[in-house]
Amino acid sequence: MSGDYTTQRRMLLQADVYDADETLVRSHFALNDVAFARGRDIGLVRANGKRIADYVADGVLFATPTGSTGYSMSAGGPIVEPTLDAMLLTPICPHSLAFRPYIFAPDTVFEVRGNVRGRNAEVLYTCDGEKSLPLADGQRVVIRKADKKLRFLSLTSDNFIDVLNKKAL
Repeated sequence: MSGDYTTQRRMLLQADVYDADETLVRSHFALNDVAFARGRDIGLVRANGKRIADYVADGVLFATPTGSTGYSMSAGGPIVEPTLDAMLLTPICPHSLAFRPYIFAPDTVFEVRGNVRGRNAEVLYTCDGEKSLPLADGQRVVIRKADKKLRFLSLTSDNFIDVLNKKAL
């Protein structure tokens, strides 16, 4: 009430799930990350329509800078200052030395398709660690920067470095 606070606006991800006929099935917002876990293969990952990889890994994460110090960091991803707008792609235990973490511009649009290949394998996804949902055969998930941001209110004067140092203890 005294006005002794600061505010920050943080980027959100939007994950839209589409059926094979391009019908929007559901939309999710995530402050931290959208994670895909494998049944067998994660499948085709594209950025702005260009193929990045067919991931054979335990999973793949798409994270915001706010989420960079959570699941993404634990999976070997970079730490990014949380007020920046950027999108992180972090493979989880990739089965190849070629798959490394990436940092993309905030206007990047990702697409993930399940890669079942007749193996009866299920790809699961989750937003901010909530309930895991299956990605049905033929479905795709489009991940992009959300049009809205989340406003954080801070009652302390801790900056990003102070917060990191406290986490290191």
